[in-house]
Amino acid sequence: MRIKLLTMLMLSIAVMVNLGKAHAGNSLPKEILGLWCQYGPGEADERSYLRNDASAQEPGTPCREGTNTEWIAISAGGNYHGPEYGCRAVAVTVIDRGEVIGGQPGANAVYGLDARCEGKGATWRERARIEVERWGSMLTVKRTNINAG
Repeated sequence: MRIKLLTMLMLSIAVMVNLGKAHAGNSLPKEILGLWCQYGPGEADERSYLRNDASAQEPGTPCREGTNTEWIAISAGGNYHGPEYGCRAVAVTVIDRGEVIGGQPGANAVYGLDARCEGKGATWRERARIEVERWGSMLTVKRTNINAG
């Protein structure tokens, strides 16, 4: 009886470790990495972004980090930062891989990020949902504070 219980416990731990590795191994596709600039009015927790070269207020003048335009920069591991905040992803989840349109996979894909964030002297945990509305050119990012720190 003890051997069966011990074996089941070890097997459960091995499964949990393997699930954790698969979960931690997710990354964001290259098409959504880099600098994005806010497009139009947005709610405090949900904003739409265009590629940095598509949302310039003046042609030939893309927005940059540190300017008046609201922006977000996203890395492959799911880390992201914007004006006055930075977030380190602890988990990246593929919610929907999206459709293949014109041979290009990922149109209308959705990703989830659980992150630890800091800014303005505070730390918090948040969950971000990234919806790819037009593959490679527009994102909607909804950020939700899940644990004030």
